[in-house]
Amino acid sequence: SVRVPSSYCGIAGLKVTQGRLPQTGRVPEEGAGLHVRSASYGPMGRYVDDVALLLDVTHGPDGIDPNAPPVVLGNFREVDLSTLSVAWYDDNGLSTPDAAVKAAIAKAADILGGKTQSCEWARPDCLDQVEGLALEMIAFGADAGRSWANGAKLLGTKDKSPLFDAFLTAAQGCDTVSYTHLTLPT
Repeated sequence: SVRVPSSYCGIAGLKVTQGRLPQTGRVPEEGAGLHVRSASYGPMGRYVDDVALLLDVTHGPDGIDPNAPPVVLGNFREVDLSTLSVAWYDDNGLSTPDAAVKAAIAKAADILGGKTQSCEWARPDCLDQVEGLALEMIAFGADAGRSWANGAKLLGTKDKSPLFDAFLTAAQGCDTVSYTHLTLPT
């Protein structure tokens, strides 16, 4: 994770596109199947300039991770802010920030509003649905928990805990087709 730890610590963080950073040496190592590349990585620092420097130093291929392609990294300082439309919100409904954080976000949005084409508050309508979707698709898996059950079997687990049994029962009830009703913002 990058965004949440950064926000909780009051520092800058950039959740980069998967593959921008090689994951060589990551601890713990990635799993297999559904759980490959399930974690997010990115630079974090006290200042945006530090984050930009870290990204510049760490992005791209390292000769080991085949999933880190040689993609050119642009200079964020060369972006014409007047061409951008910005949407922001200050509460995802899961973890409400305190008043000082909300004030800082509003101040940043106000400053951006004077430099961008538009800057408006726009909380996505689907955030409440996303929490359940993320839990079921990432934690339980799109395979109704089979990868978790198979992993326990491969490890030689003889007696599963009641919590793990409850987890598998809930996972088996997941139906990814039921998410076709989600209304995503346009």
